[in-house]
Amino acid sequence: MTSCSAALPQDDVSRVLVVQNLNSPTSVAVASYYMRRRNLDPTQTISIRLPDSALTSANETIPYQTYQKEVEEPLRALLATRKDTVRYIVLTKGIPIRVTGVPHPFQEVPTYQQTQSLDGTLAALDYKAPYIALRNGGSADIFAAVIPNLYWGQTVPFEHRDLGGYLVTRLDGYTESDAKALVDRALAPGPKIGKVLLDPQGSNGGSQRPQPVSFITLEKCTIPISQGCGTNPNYGGFTNSDYNQDLLFAAEQLKNFPSLSTEITPPNRFSAGKKLIGYASWGSNDGPFNVFTYNSLSFVPGAIAETAVSTSGRTFLPTTGGQSLVADLVKQGVTGVKGYSDEPYLDAIASPSLLLTSYFCGNNLATSFYRASRWLGWRDIVIGDPLAHTSIPPGKTCVF
Repeated sequence: MTSCSAALPQDDVSRVLVVQNLNSPTSVAVASYYMRRRNLDPTQTISIRLPDSALTSANETIPYQTYQKEVEEPLRALLATRKDTVRYIVLTKGIPIRVTGVPHPFQEVPTYQQTQSLDGTLAALDYKAPYIALRNGGSADIFAAVIPNLYWGQTVPFEHRDLGGYLVTRLDGYTESDAKALVDRALAPGPKIGKVLLDPQGSNGGSQRPQPVSFITLEKCTIPISQGCGTNPNYGGFTNSDYNQDLLFAAEQLKNFPSLSTEITPPNRFSAGKKLIGYASWGSNDGPFNVFTYNSLSFVPGAIAETAVSTSGRTFLPTTGGQSLVADLVKQGVTGVKGYSDEPYLDAIASPSLLLTSYFCGNNLATSFYRASRWLGWRDIVIGDPLAHTSIPPGKTCVF
């Protein structure tokens, strides 16, 4: 266990860059609203032109060539003038969520391509660790290319100059109002006490494996880092029982916060919760999942959530059927949540114990989600104002 760092400094406001899509009136409106509420300087925005993803689901996806020309190239040009001062990149509703045909030419499979979230692709810009190929067992077949997240479990403020990449979040939801509400909740006074609901799967049985399980060799990851830290030789994958165990470990860690009450759902149930400050579950991957129960969840300002659901961020437009969506939680009042544009595999889901302890130690939304995520350059979508934080008093023994 390592000590949790203190809350990040207020000058973080000056380190935000907001991205707006000039082809999307919704994107422009959300960007303008955020900049006004956060009192950002006009130089802290960049305008791009893409299909308006606020209109149709088809517009939520763009090819890699479009991403390169319309997103990455103008961003690189601007970021080069900022001398590593940008820490956070905020995307707005109306900017596509998905990039297809992203090439990763490995020696054994030089034509390998995959689909990634636009957000995750930006988060890995100029990262100081390379993509690695993930394979099925001893097979040569690649099923994913990911970057090990060097910020996993770190207790120092994120700096682009140390690691590369950026802390990318998105203001999005089913509607423009939902996206703007994320800003309002981030700035609203939060409660001094709160309830956290943790919902393991099935019988609640865990793996008994020490949590959280690190994908990297953490002891080799001393910041600043000049190259990758190497993968943990004892990692061996991340199973359903591991995620259950991490939920149970999170409950133990949250006992260090006297202002929090933590509830673990009884075995073989999917529970509702009202006025939650924290939430983590299997969502629609839980056997007894009930959509009406899921849609009855409610949250207080400053609340964050995570669900172990493969395609929880596949769309931010109203739809029916399929797996549970994080856009529902935004509509129901959450301040921050992570979703996934496409199948990310369980390893990519944020560690509940790292996420919640970091956040309730006083660190902001973006810092906490990225500290708790194993991979970058993948399919993650972090929703919310990156600077959002809780008013819950830190615990006396604030540890991960």
